[in-house]
Amino acid sequence: MGDNYEQHQLILGRQMRRWTDDVAEAREQLGRLIAEGMRTNPLLAMAERLSAAGQEIQANAAALQFIPSGRTAARDIVMNHLERLATEDPLPPARFIDRSGSIHTPRSPGDQARHRI
Repeated sequence: MGDNYEQHQLILGRQMRRWTDDVAEAREQLGRLIAEGMRTNPLLAMAERLSAAGQEIQANAAALQFIPSGRTAARDIVMNHLERLATEDPLPPARFIDRSGSIHTPRSPGDQARHRI
């Protein structure tokens, strides 16, 4: 989202994707993550796999004080916001890469021309 794909569409001369589809996909993936519920400490799973592969692991005590996200605290706020985003113009990119590979950071919303196909 907000990755300046509109510029690429202009260069190619065809629509590559739609903002509403992107927002719907983000909403679907977040919904799936929320439905998974509590996560275990990712460090423990990684340490277990490395240990099984013969590596010796010593975890920092602070890393073991993992507080899992319940993933439900702000669910309604986030989902409602995504629903609103689907009806609005695409978000401007935080950064974009031009055809020569240079990374640009727009200074203000007016710095970025908005094009529609």
